Amino acid sequence: MKNNSGTLTNISKRAMHPTLAPHQHGATCVEIIRRFEECHQIGFFHRIFGGCNSLKLELNDCLSAEFEQRRRHNAKIAREKRKKFEELWKELETDK
Repeated sequence: MKNNSGTLTNISKRAMHPTLAPHQHGATCVEIIRRFEECHQIGFFHRIFGGCNSLKLELNDCLSAEFEQRRRHNAKIAREKRKKFEELWKELETDK
């Protein structure tokens, strides 16, 4: 997506965040989530006029880092499973 200056913007910074249930996130993000929710408790106008924007950006960065870590872990597991299945297929093919 391009902004008014013609440069590309990072869409993930503008997207809504996932569920903020504490049991789904690491300790670092849980602390930021707590501060973000406290900021939202201050009041409607505080929220609307950007009082929590810096916390939201910090939260987005933390959640993005968690997502990337989880994605890498899942990709590693998937590669290992695929390698195992390929070995099994080779073994079955040689048994024919």
